[in-house]
Amino acid sequence: MGNCTKTTNKSLTIKSLQQSKESDSAQMLKFNVKITKLKIRDLAANIHKGQKLAVNFVFASEFFKFPEKGCENDIFRWGDSTMFVYEANLHQINRQNLEINVLAKGKTVCSTEIKIKSIIDGPVHQNTCLTGGGLLVGRISFDIEFLEETCLIVSAQSLSYSLEEDNIGNFSTSIKFASDTAKESTRSSIAQTPIWDFTDSENLSLSLLVTMKNIRDAALQMRLYKHHKEKSQLTAECWVGFTKLFAQDMGAIYRKESFLEFKPNQSGFQLDFEKINKALKCIHEKKISEDLWLCGRKVGVFEGLITIIGMPTFVQLISGVNTENGITVQNLNIINPHKGKKKKNLPKQISEIQKLINKLKGSIQIKTGKVGPSHEREIFKYKKEIIDRLCTLLEETTKESLICYTYTNSKSLLKSQKILIELARHLIEYAPLVNYDIKPFYFKCIILVINRGELDIGHLCLIKSAQDFLEEKIAIAKEYYLMMQEVVQLSLSRMVFKGVDDMTQDYVDKTLAIGWFRIPEFRDHIKELVKKKSYYSIKEWRNIESSLDEDQAHDISNPLDWGPFHELLPKDIKNDEFSNYMQKDDWRSRIEKRGIAFFTFFEEWIEHAHKQSGSQNFIWSCIPGYKILLKAFLIEMKERLIIEYPEALISCACKVLYNPRMLNVMVKILFSKTNVYDFNSVQETFRVMNRLLDSFFRLRNKLQNTFDNEFFALGLKICLEDENALNISKALWFLYNQYHLLLGTLRKDVIYQIVVKKKFICYFYHWSKEVRNMFHHLILYRILSLNKLCFEKADENEDINDLIRKKTKKYLKNMNKEQLKKAQAPYFHISIEEFEKIKNDYKNWKKKIGTSSGMLYGVSETFPYPEVNAKLNYIDLTERRMEEQW
Repeated sequence: MGNCTKTTNKSLTIKSLQQSKESDSAQMLKFNVKITKLKIRDLAANIHKGQKLAVNFVFASEFFKFPEKGCENDIFRWGDSTMFVYEANLHQINRQNLEINVLAKGKTVCSTEIKIKSIIDGPVHQNTCLTGGGLLVGRISFDIEFLEETCLIVSAQSLSYSLEEDNIGNFSTSIKFASDTAKESTRSSIAQTPIWDFTDSENLSLSLLVTMKNIRDAALQMRLYKHHKEKSQLTAECWVGFTKLFAQDMGAIYRKESFLEFKPNQSGFQLDFEKINKALKCIHEKKISEDLWLCGRKVGVFEGLITIIGMPTFVQLISGVNTENGITVQNLNIINPHKGKKKKNLPKQISEIQKLINKLKGSIQIKTGKVGPSHEREIFKYKKEIIDRLCTLLEETTKESLICYTYTNSKSLLKSQKILIELARHLIEYAPLVNYDIKPFYFKCIILVINRGELDIGHLCLIKSAQDFLEEKIAIAKEYYLMMQEVVQLSLSRMVFKGVDDMTQDYVDKTLAIGWFRIPEFRDHIKELVKKKSYYSIKEWRNIESSLDEDQAHDISNPLDWGPFHELLPKDIKNDEFSNYMQKDDWRSRIEKRGIAFFTFFEEWIEHAHKQSGSQNFIWSCIPGYKILLKAFLIEMKERLIIEYPEALISCACKVLYNPRMLNVMVKILFSKTNVYDFNSVQETFRVMNRLLDSFFRLRNKLQNTFDNEFFALGLKICLEDENALNISKALWFLYNQYHLLLGTLRKDVIYQIVVKKKFICYFYHWSKEVRNMFHHLILYRILSLNKLCFEKADENEDINDLIRKKTKKYLKNMNKEQLKKAQAPYFHISIEEFEKIKNDYKNWKKKIGTSSGMLYGVSETFPYPEVNAKLNYIDLTERRMEEQW
């Protein structure tokens, strides 16, 4: 998306764009295409004959070749990816195919075809059969991302800013688009009252090239400037995300409807040209009503009306798998679902599991005359061997995207599902009864059963194109649902115990998280319980994405939707024992407290949701109950003292960052509740912030353009300019650890303007050894080392890095005792001595560090710089030494 920041030479208006949209189906559409994660599996041995294979992708006018690869563990896998631009009109998209040819020694050994329209209109992930000589010989899978590129135009119709104070003067306004790229419109005319109605004589608009990938993470920032003479400064701002702008029309961003319609007189499905042309010409008119903010403080309210045109029309489905039999929820690991109705042909692992279940049941009986400790040890050893073998078998898989065996037909899958459910129910029944030493291994085995792909939504639900064995599937669905209720009930009974072992705790957290999505009754109870302690609006949320106070689920598909499974269940299904257990006070009180049990549950809940989504796109706020759990968690962050944050809360906060918008919210909560005069609070705030940003960097590599730089910089400035040396040293420690995330204007405002330009002499010759030590490390390892080790991906940093480096070198070159203040002069020699010592260590570090090799931190996947701690030294030993010298 390097072209996103470019604009057209000719100014674009709504009228001119409407004229350009009013074309027929011959209009050319442009798509950015990326093919990744290519794999071939289950390939017949007589096809590849142990040879390396290459794959050709043939579009209408494009040809791409993946180089030859050998077979590893019966799978041909390509780590390569290819990107290109595909251009076609609607008629071409409707009739063209993607041809895939698999070659050995330059000759085609098997091939397949996929209709382009089914890719553009369907999910990203493809999994289809390969044929050779008219026979099915294997399967090929890959991800193909089709992102339509359009020119997005955002135009203001009317904007009204109402400030609580400072509302007299000259004002102008602008609109800023922020995603992985950022662009701001030109400013409006200056007005004494910050209210504008735009007409043909004045136009406030913003145009740029985008794809739906940009838009999903994007937000619009409405900016108000106040002018004084020739200068202007930001006076108020508000952010509104595109997911919030399109909350009532979420299908425009995360599409669930198809552009395909069945034409009985033609061959199969065709594109619905009428629907597409209507979407191409669509103009979205959006009203905005938001609070205005400045540096974390509410300063007024905003009302506005904008129009958005040029939204991408073609959007791939957010989840699912495109197969030769249509779209499925997940990859199905059945070679042929329609054959072998009589034969079961179980995988060898399932057959062994069935035998082990019988052995495990037989081990319950104690032979007469054999009692005592030695016999119990024998029974324990016997059971442990069975459980260990079961765990080994349950961890085996023939797929990478999910843990699942390969099945020859649907009948063998159904039989295997029955066996796995039987195993789980036996383990659940006897887990509370067996000796403590073996109990955790029962829990581990239950988790492995539940995580099996055979018992996930894709294999449990009906396939629309193949509704064989309906009665059997309904019976299995019922058994599975009752089994899941038993699993959750057992978890809740373990949750009330304190000090359980790690395996048991893991079982509780994982099964409760899974149970949330699969048992609606349990989910409703948890939602009710987490609200009881306290539940109110959170001002730091600012409604950028959607309102946190509404738990309205959008009617869009997501990979965590178990609705189709629940439709399989009989209407009268009921489990009185489970319903009664839901009313027990012992486990309910643990959830109500919103303590460790809640944090570990929510952390596992987020991890499960993230893993289930895989590479698919989905909206966090659309997951049932997400807003309720998140709001309860954020309230706990607000109400607890920072110095009393448990490790479970901090660990959970790091997982919350899977939703990148949450960094802004948590930073605001932490900074807003920190008292700069309480150094313990400041120390803990920076420690927690460091953990959060470490996690964010591993997930996203850089701060988003929607991050509130002004508020963040203000919080850092308050600590850096404080009189308390402990606060200064901890702030410098934080900058030392997170320097790579402070990019562009943020680096200029914090590092250059405050640390280097304003405070260099103060920090370098500070009376506190801890401040001097942290500052010396920051200078050498993070500022001057960028010539040797730079893993930053933003070009915008080059100029500011040069500026910081030149200013730093100038100070180091002109070190003069006479220029120091009276309070700094005594520390001149000792500071130089300390700096030279660290400099020698730095030179040795540079020799060992090596060159950047594309890893997370350039030369390493872990933080490559020396670990430095800001110690809470109340007595400075350097001071004592100086006193002795005097």
